[in-house]
Amino acid sequence: MPIHPEELSVFFNRLSDELVTAARQLLQRSGGLLSYPRDQLARDLAHQVAQRTAPPPPMSLPPLDFLAAVVAERRQRATSKVVHQQWVPAAEELPAGWR
Repeated sequence: MPIHPEELSVFFNRLSDELVTAARQLLQRSGGLLSYPRDQLARDLAHQVAQRTAPPPPMSLPPLDFLAAVVAERRQRATSKVVHQQWVPAAEELPAGWR
């Protein structure tokens, strides 16, 4: 049962960039890993992420799906923050031919 990032109301204030990077790299490489190390790494990372986020993930949610949702939501929030912080010049700041 995959979870959609927009369904999350996750607080990331204690989630480090290193932990998110580790989760993203596991997700990117999971197809090339054997099931035992992949599942063990996913459980370990999901446990670490769950300790630093709120609310906790549903018990029935597979660790890889939880990590994917958290990584996607973190990226979405970072992207929307950048979009909202972009500088837009006022008309008087534009070159004369562009007004």
